[in-house]
Amino acid sequence: MRGESIFPLEHTRFGRADRSAATADIDTQVRALLEDAVEVVSPSLTELARPRRGHGYSVDLAVHRLRGHGGEQALPNRVWFETAEDFLMFIGETERWHSLLADVAAISTAGPAFAEWAGKHARELRTRLKAGEGAALGAALGALHAKPHPGCFARELPLPGVSGKFIEENLALLADILREIGSSAWREGGSLHEQLGLRQTSRLLRLMDLNGSQLDYGLPLNRFIDLPPGVERMLIVENLRTFLTLPRLPGTLALFGEGHAVQTLSSHRWFAHVPITYWGDLDPTGFDILGRLRRVHPHVRSAMMDMATLTAHSSLLTKAAPVENPVFETLAPEESVAAARVQTAKQGIEQEKFPTDFIRSVLCPALS
Repeated sequence: MRGESIFPLEHTRFGRADRSAATADIDTQVRALLEDAVEVVSPSLTELARPRRGHGYSVDLAVHRLRGHGGEQALPNRVWFETAEDFLMFIGETERWHSLLADVAAISTAGPAFAEWAGKHARELRTRLKAGEGAALGAALGALHAKPHPGCFARELPLPGVSGKFIEENLALLADILREIGSSAWREGGSLHEQLGLRQTSRLLRLMDLNGSQLDYGLPLNRFIDLPPGVERMLIVENLRTFLTLPRLPGTLALFGEGHAVQTLSSHRWFAHVPITYWGDLDPTGFDILGRLRRVHPHVRSAMMDMATLTAHSSLLTKAAPVENPVFETLAPEESVAAARVQTAKQGIEQEKFPTDFIRSVLCPALS
């Protein structure tokens, strides 16, 4: 990528113990050359060599006398790729390599800093960018760098031929590149849209007034600044069916949490001052969400997320994926024991499985 050639690329480290294996299995001996190579198995090292195929590797053979192998045998002393094209054709990556070169060149048109970044991060581009999208990425980088924080939606950027969908799908890559080159187009904190100064559609919260009207309505996150009049507490649930069938609870506003999305709401200033009960699935993910909420707001209580509930309803347990690096340290003792149990057993109880009578018997006394 930087104009430095590593060819001819060779391998000469053939120990005596390797030589018989080298004749039978090319992958064993050439793998050290091919960090990204596909596996190739051949009955003979020479059958796949350049003289036979017209491309690929070349082999130097030398005659060796091996005990127990029938006397003299011709074994490899050196295997090498003369040119980059030989190497690329051998691993089947010629087309992808040239596409990557074109993408790097296209990104480089955004400016010297971007050219330097692309040259150093070709491997990252290969995994994070679809082939042929370098021109679109370069155009987006150039536009954001030239006019930082445009304050518009991605689709409104003046980039002919570059869709707003492409920018939305590559926000993380755009932010990473702009941050790493020290561009003023990136600023720390907030969502990816906020880091790049782009507008985003406000997430719609789903709420229900449990005072008696059971009014189910949506409200944009950026408009949910204060609690409605008469609300004394909030109940967060994770399952939509459970949310829609909650009992009447005076003074209570219910929020459909939708997993970790509830954490975006926890930044509101009123969140720290209103009594909040979180009722999630009795599984590793539910306890992780509770743990993360409580790490920011220690006053958050839980409902039906303890060992007593788990034991009483063990017949409802089903398979549940464990959580990698869960936040369980903020859980109360009775929650922590249950969390450890379901995490280890890879099991859980979905909240919609609990009987309606049991749900009412817990929520009504706790929240009335």
